[in-house]
Order: sequence, then C-alpha cells, then structure tokens
Amino acid sequence: MVFRSLTSNAALTLIHSFIVSRLDYCSALYVGLPAARVGCLVRVMRAAARLIGRIARFGHVSDYMRDVLHWLPFPQRITYRISALVWRCLAGVAPVYLQELCCSTLSVQRRGSLRSSMQAELLVPRSRTCIMQRRAFSVAGPAIWNELPVDLRLMHRALAATFFSNLKTVLFSRG
Repeated sequence: MVFRSLTSNAALTLIHSFIVSRLDYCSALYVGLPAARVGCLVRVMRAAARLIGRIARFGHVSDYMRDVLHWLPFPQRITYRISALVWRCLAGVAPVYLQELCCSTLSVQRRGSLRSSMQAELLVPRSRTCIMQRRAFSVAGPAIWNELPVDLRLMHRALAATFFSNLKTVLFSRG
C-alpha cells in the first residue's frame, strides 16, 4: 500500500485534499439527514483518520481525531459549516441571494422590542411538515444560528478568526 511509504504529514495532506475537502464542500446539504446516512460519512472520516494516524482497524480513533487532528465530529462539522455560512451572510461577504435568507428579527416590524432582537437572533421562516423545507438553508441556517451562544452571535463582524475559533470550541464542547 502506498500510504505505508508516506510520512504522516504527507498522508494528512492527501487525505485532506481528496476526502475531507469533498465532505466539507457538500456538508451544508447534509443538514437533517437521518443518522444512518450521516453514519456512512462518519465512517469515511474515521477511516481517513486511521490512515493518517496508522491506527489499527479496531483501534480507537475518536481521541486521535479530536486531540491530534482537531477534527470536529461529523454532525458538529455540519453545524460549523452552516454557522460559518450564516456568519459570512451577516458580515456581507456571502452572495446576495444567501444574505437575503438571513433576516434579523430587528428588521421585522413589531419585533424590535422583543428579547430575541437583543440577542442577535435571526428570523426562522415557518416550514410545514415537509422535511425538505426544514433542511433548506433558509430554515436550517437561522435555526442553527439561533442555537449558538449569545456572546458568539453578538461578536463583532471584524473578528472573523476569533469567531471561527470560538465556534469550534463551542462545538467541541457539544460533541
């Protein structure tokens, strides 16, 4: 096998460029997937970590993924990507069609005096019983954003690096 002749850093680079980047690229589409479908993607991530760390097939890989690779568990990884996209929408660096989907409760009439307006919450549009509607970014993005801690939501938009670091810390503590 070729991976046996690679250094750990070379294996990490290859795994990240060919596998992890593909999983991250589509991760916004994975919101609300059943656990069986997400489980397949979790197994891919765990297999990738085993290759990088040269961990045996039945060895424990979770601690290695968290402590050495600093990879979030896959469900938190999805939340991270969605939250990052909402952050970019609120900072004004995302495409306009996505920015229009992230509507603050301050912008809605008769909601300016509500507690939610002071906590930087976004308006979550009603979705009917259709699962696909709840998985849409217009619903999932604001819903995930509103679940973040208030101090993270209120962070100044110029502090992007701090926001992403704190977001990852919060999601690690949830995992």
